[in-house]
Amino acid sequence: MNVFLSSTGRDLARHREEAYQALEPDILLALARLHRDPAFAGEALAIADRCEYRLVQADCHNFLGNAQKAYDYAWCDGPPFCYKPALDEAEALIGRKRAPSTEQANI
Repeated sequence: MNVFLSSTGRDLARHREEAYQALEPDILLALARLHRDPAFAGEALAIADRCEYRLVQADCHNFLGNAQKAYDYAWCDGPPFCYKPALDEAEALIGRKRAPSTEQANI
């Protein structure tokens, strides 16, 4: 077998593996949502942090309930250059945390 073709084939296989690695955090986050398991989201967040995938970081923080961090990642450069779905979800989470409960309102 030609050495050049052999090394090219290895390079191609390596590049294909790297292309799938970019999808791994999204797949892990989907598994976290499906199984309602924060461990998958933690793994996805670790990869997203290492690779600086801001949109995945925002989604992971929203899933984990870290609304302020999710908001910061989703903000990006601010509207219209923001990740609107994650930004809206983070704002809703922040609003729920700030809204007084009915018991507190009656005091």
